[in-house]
Amino acid sequence: MAEYRDLDHIDPNKEYQISELAKYIREKMYGVDVRESIALALERVYDDAAQKGNANMEVVKARGFESTLGGRLDRMQDDTNDNKSLLTRKVDRVELDVATSKINFYGNGNLIDDVDITEAGNSSFVQEYIDSLVSEGKIEGIALADGGVTTEKYADNSITNEKLDKNYTVKSYLNSAEYDLDYIIDEGNYMINADVKNNFTGALCSLNVERYKLDKDNNNLYNIQILSVFGSGNSYRGKTFKRLIQRNEASGVILFRDIWRDMSVEDVDYDALLEDFKTEIGMEIINMNWAQIEHNFNFTENKLVRRDDSGNGYYYADSNVFKYSDPIPVIEGDIYRIITRSTSIGNWTTWLRGIFLNDNDEYIGDIPTDGDDPYCGISTFKIPKGATKMIVNALMNRTNQSQTHILKLHDWENIWNSSIGFTKDRIINNNGEVISTSRKQGATNDIPVEPGEIIRLADTHNGDTNNLLNAGVFLNANNEVVKPVPNTGNSLPYPWNDVIVPAGATKMRINFYYELLTKSDVENTMTINKAIPAKPYYSTDFRKVKGKVWAAYGDSVTYYADWVRLVENATGLSVYIHGHSSASINDYRPGNDNYLARDDRIEALMASDPDVVTILTGGNSGDTELGSKDDFRKQMGDEDITTFYGAYAYTIKKILTIKPTVKIILIEAKYRNTNNNDDAPNSHGLTSLDFSNATADVARYFGLSLVNSRTMGANFFTSNLMLRDNVHLTMRGAESLAGTVLNEVKKVSWISS
Repeated sequence: MAEYRDLDHIDPNKEYQISELAKYIREKMYGVDVRESIALALERVYDDAAQKGNANMEVVKARGFESTLGGRLDRMQDDTNDNKSLLTRKVDRVELDVATSKINFYGNGNLIDDVDITEAGNSSFVQEYIDSLVSEGKIEGIALADGGVTTEKYADNSITNEKLDKNYTVKSYLNSAEYDLDYIIDEGNYMINADVKNNFTGALCSLNVERYKLDKDNNNLYNIQILSVFGSGNSYRGKTFKRLIQRNEASGVILFRDIWRDMSVEDVDYDALLEDFKTEIGMEIINMNWAQIEHNFNFTENKLVRRDDSGNGYYYADSNVFKYSDPIPVIEGDIYRIITRSTSIGNWTTWLRGIFLNDNDEYIGDIPTDGDDPYCGISTFKIPKGATKMIVNALMNRTNQSQTHILKLHDWENIWNSSIGFTKDRIINNNGEVISTSRKQGATNDIPVEPGEIIRLADTHNGDTNNLLNAGVFLNANNEVVKPVPNTGNSLPYPWNDVIVPAGATKMRINFYYELLTKSDVENTMTINKAIPAKPYYSTDFRKVKGKVWAAYGDSVTYYADWVRLVENATGLSVYIHGHSSASINDYRPGNDNYLARDDRIEALMASDPDVVTILTGGNSGDTELGSKDDFRKQMGDEDITTFYGAYAYTIKKILTIKPTVKIILIEAKYRNTNNNDDAPNSHGLTSLDFSNATADVARYFGLSLVNSRTMGANFFTSNLMLRDNVHLTMRGAESLAGTVLNEVKKVSWISS
């Protein structure tokens, strides 16, 4: 099949062989060259035939179905004129119909015209026409019929993984010296030709521009330019180049211009250079989803690992605070984040986070801290070249307020569905024996796995990990136990457990509660998820809050900490969790002191000197009355804390009395599918929606930030997806609420303390 790839023009004064002209008719890109080739071929054939006295044969062949050759040429001209009239009409869809060999042109859903590409002259016209539509911005999208693109139909390097990873909507076609490549700074995709100033390739190219600015340095603008070369007969053809330009946005003066780097050079990791650049200019990875895997490894207590004084080796030192892990296998390029939070460490030397080793257990470097900050408990890093394992120092005496998490960047894909099946009222113990149970538990049938995979068991239990000391087992092909599923050791978040498939395992069976609270069909709510590769997302959205202290206050939705951990993962906030299971905001139950408007609980909340406080309540309001908004204006202590408004007002005043500069974010009461009855009202006719609206009233009066949790997508129809027991969040529900909270967190601004 012909490919229209030849961009060079025909020389009308040169004498070509018939074989050359036939080749040009099939391969020339531009219509003017195809028509000239046809004309030269006809003249050459006519001259040759005339010399032999047999011109009539060629004339008959040339005139086709017309009575005269002139008639045939007139019809071709008329067809070309008709086709060119398409240029005046808006085309928003072009389809190649392989079956009929026609290209169909649509506008606003209507067929404007079609062109048969098998007719003489039309193939070159079609190519010119599509080129003009792209350059003039008249094509908004192109749809190809099935089979319309195959490997032999596109040029080498015209479609690559990198190009498919971008949005290649062309923003502008730049085709003159009035444009300067050094000053194309607006983010987007461009086509540029050889005339553009500083286009060193001298060829037609595509240009992608990525633009970055810093919060702390508003005058500096950073551009990444990626140039892909298409020009025919050019030594750069098929190559892609990348460079960085830094300029002062106010003056336009270029402060730094990197050289163009050939991305085909194999010994340069340009993706790593780009990520390093993003980090250097203050951008950070803001992904929520990371695998939390520290409980999969063994640790040695009362010691830590550190490099020796020579900087070339390492040794183990005594410690009454830390423990070190066994060597953890790692793969070059994988991204990890280690979070250590404690109120007692203080200035923690930056090289005490852990070390990297090679295959020979030789020291090759330290685990870095973010920003080389000795006070920072966060280390985000890519496994360096040559490293095959790492040893991590972790806090030894762990509580939910003081601990170390080892996180690996991943997204998740659910591999569980109820058709896999399970045995009801029977579980599989750590020895592989199936035993009876009366605790509304079951064991899944075999689920295929592969060694090294990370599996997240989400929403399989009721939050008390002591009830699932037998979480399940990994089995080999002979149904022999390879290893019991590791238990999280009662660490947060309670609703999920991330486990690494051991060597030799080919399947697993997982124990789970098939009924939780008022939901009797948990097999349709739980998820068993396989970790899949994730692309890091960089941003400066949360630089203002990174390292700040966040105190999360609320009921069991906060206590379980799933959405809290996701927000922490994305922002770098240092979180202290003050969730009280079954707690209400107000004291409405005589003889029951499980409410949030208590002085001792508020004082404990503020003991960590938080910069941010979130409050999520309203789900345990029972027979609560809203009360009066007059309590907003009363002196602290005069409110009626048996009501929702009164208790909330007192709590806000008490917090602000302790620390007036703290940023308080209220989270509206989320949806709950009470007793499978779509958020049934309490005895006063109030539902969670009423308490959600009342929370908004409190935020408006006190001028506080507000998260509208009702936009997270939870409702009667999504209950299985969002709520694992009709009240508490599933993994997907936690992701949704965390994303909603993050939209508000990034708006936080600070005042001097």
